[in-house]
Amino acid sequence: MIRSTSFLKRIIAAMIIPAAVSCSDDKTNLGIGAGTIDVTIEIDNSVSLPSGTSTPSAAISKPDLTDFDLIITDSEGNSSSWTGVTSMGAPERLLPGFYTVRAVSGSIGAEGFDCPCFAGEATVMVENARTIPVNIVATISNTLVDVVFDQSVTELFGTVEAIVHSGNGMYHTYKPTDSGPLFLCPGNLSVMLSINDGTEQIDFSILSVSSAQPSTFYRVSIEATEGADGVASIKASCSNGEENTVKLTPEFLAETGPTIDAPGFHSGTTISINEGGTADSPLIASVSSSSLDHLYLTALAPTLGSAFSREIDLVNLSPQQKDSLTNYRISVEGIHKGEVVEGTVDLSKVVSFLRYVEGAIPSKFALLAVDKSGRTSQPATLSVEVLPVELTLESVSKSIIGVNKAQIVLASSSSSLKDNIMVQAYDFTSDKWTDLKIDTLETAGPSRWAVTFTVPEGRDDVTCRLLFCGNETNNFIITRTAPQYSVEADPFSLHVNLRIKANDPEMTGVITSTVQFYKIGKDKNSLELMQMIERHPSDGMVTVSGLDASTTYRVCSSLLANPESLSEDFTEPIEFRTEASSQIPNGDFEDVKYSSIKYSNMLSGGRYSQNTVEIYNLQNRTSFDLMTPEKWATVNDKTFCRSATNHNTWYLAPSTYTVNDAYSGAYAVRLDCVGYDIHGQKIPDYLQPGPPYTLYSCNIPAGFSHAAGRLFLGSYSFDPENLQERYVEGLAFSSRPVAVNGFYKFVATSANPRATALARVEVIGNLNGADIVIAENELHLPVALSYTAFTIPLSYERFGMKATSIRLMFAPSDAIGDIESETQSIIVLPDPATSTSRGSSLWLDNLSLSY
Repeated sequence: MIRSTSFLKRIIAAMIIPAAVSCSDDKTNLGIGAGTIDVTIEIDNSVSLPSGTSTPSAAISKPDLTDFDLIITDSEGNSSSWTGVTSMGAPERLLPGFYTVRAVSGSIGAEGFDCPCFAGEATVMVENARTIPVNIVATISNTLVDVVFDQSVTELFGTVEAIVHSGNGMYHTYKPTDSGPLFLCPGNLSVMLSINDGTEQIDFSILSVSSAQPSTFYRVSIEATEGADGVASIKASCSNGEENTVKLTPEFLAETGPTIDAPGFHSGTTISINEGGTADSPLIASVSSSSLDHLYLTALAPTLGSAFSREIDLVNLSPQQKDSLTNYRISVEGIHKGEVVEGTVDLSKVVSFLRYVEGAIPSKFALLAVDKSGRTSQPATLSVEVLPVELTLESVSKSIIGVNKAQIVLASSSSSLKDNIMVQAYDFTSDKWTDLKIDTLETAGPSRWAVTFTVPEGRDDVTCRLLFCGNETNNFIITRTAPQYSVEADPFSLHVNLRIKANDPEMTGVITSTVQFYKIGKDKNSLELMQMIERHPSDGMVTVSGLDASTTYRVCSSLLANPESLSEDFTEPIEFRTEASSQIPNGDFEDVKYSSIKYSNMLSGGRYSQNTVEIYNLQNRTSFDLMTPEKWATVNDKTFCRSATNHNTWYLAPSTYTVNDAYSGAYAVRLDCVGYDIHGQKIPDYLQPGPPYTLYSCNIPAGFSHAAGRLFLGSYSFDPENLQERYVEGLAFSSRPVAVNGFYKFVATSANPRATALARVEVIGNLNGADIVIAENELHLPVALSYTAFTIPLSYERFGMKATSIRLMFAPSDAIGDIESETQSIIVLPDPATSTSRGSSLWLDNLSLSY
């Protein structure tokens, strides 16, 4: 095989991003990728020759690559094609999936001299963002047949010609003066002879070849002999080894062969009909025979589909073939084996099922009768050219966004409009035409029709086309028009919530699903499309992002895809100012209070002996010099209360303090669950019971309180006289963050390894003079032995409610409460070595707010 110069066929990769719009609260823009294919065509013009035959005298030339058409078909049967693959013009988007790529040079189904057809195809899986090579080998799709008449035939008979027929094609005359192969559709071949000795014409079958193959050359030789008795014989031999001889005996010659008379369509001529219509006169063929054996009906009509077999024997019909005749309204009367005085085949109604295809060859039907002796009729052929029906589009209505109905008025004299009309819309996302539901089709005057149909949801103008019998007749645009509405704004720091107020409340969801917002520039005529991140059609809410903090905006909106007139296509402008992007004060804890917890030589546990001798001369002490973060409140005044009656590390415990173990920077904050006691009892002296001797007192006091360290915005005070504590939580704050972020570590007490720490945030607003929570959330932070990021998201349900303060609190336990409840629920374990009681510990760093 010779490899021809390849060509590159690129299907350019493109991202197709549909604007997803629905009535759910969550909105997402989906992106669907596309791929490319690189097609190479190899042309194979070789022809297989049956054994023992010679190469045909005329070689089959290769077509140029520019002669090929390319057809790409997806898994659903949708096709795109180009004429001349090396100059295809605009690229085609291919979504990922399976495709059949076919290259064709010549006309599929065309037959005759000098009309070779080269074709090849390959299946390819297109993948996103990849170029997939596709190699197509194009071979000759025809069967090649020539007929060679020996001189003995032309000398014996005055006129002779062969009729060559493929079961998948039509009938073709081959005369002795013809040369070169006939290009036929592959299938069962039959050869008939028509001879005339000067007195009458005799037609008969001479040879049959089963399953003739494509790219294969068959040579049929015809020769004649005359016997001693004066009876002539004709022999036909095929290069594949098939041969047959017919003796032209007086009896054979005396028989009357079958005849087909088709005055309605004048065999061999082409009639023209309007698509969906019928012929001007009945298309009826009359058949007569003294001994009918076969009546073959051949149909080359691709638009009838696969349900109609290409060639059937009307004398020997299967149940399926009978159904096909009924479905396509082909009437067969009086046709049967044996003597047929006059049977009929009526093709008048089947032609109404033919469809117009631009550039297609005419559809063809043929009838051939064969009797028991092999005598044949002349083939009766009907060629039908289907003409497109002209439809005049007189008017096109607008479609109200959300109502999604439109109407067109057509002028047409077609009597079959109702049965064959279709309206389609072009989907730019899938690059396909989609059928639209026709709601009503009613007369609107003489030869006029009003067609009402449903258009796709959306705000873009809709590109539509009108089809009649599957053929496009008109293109038109459905222009969108918008319902009336106004807009209210609730600006945050980096986004704004916009509420739709529709004049017709039922249109609120529709408007919300399609509206677009535009920022008005300083020159008042400059418009910039704003980015929308969320739509809530049921609430009439749209969130627009991409804003700057502390900035004034003028905004208008439109439902149209390409609005132009500022006065007609847009709503009245509204003005708002975004909030500041304020941050948590000292969120990185780098600003500290030095020596905020300072104590030198505090007693640590009770006195203890050095050995078993009752001499208590040992006493441990601990000094504290700890920092706490500025602008944050803690409960150290309670857990490390200097007003306690007994200063001992068992009773005074720092619960929140600054440490150097930070995620970033110099400092982080540590919070502990601790035991403490404002009125701790004297700790008895500890006598060592025996070796090994400890370096601390093992006496553990009983009855002390438990507490979780806390870190929060606000202030805290503790009254040791009556054990009352007062929390004033919150910091004046006028912005509304969407999340609190930070990093933490958490080590749970061994007594409760599944314990979690607590992070809680509340944003406070004011309603009629009273504080109300407008956003809140909390996280239960699990064990994390290294710094781990966390986020506390916030959502705001009250439209237009501004923030007045923010509350933020952290604790190493989720069981926080008053003194009594924490003592009961928070777990701490005593440690005689340090004379302290501790539980879970939480480290915090790098707190920030997101907007």
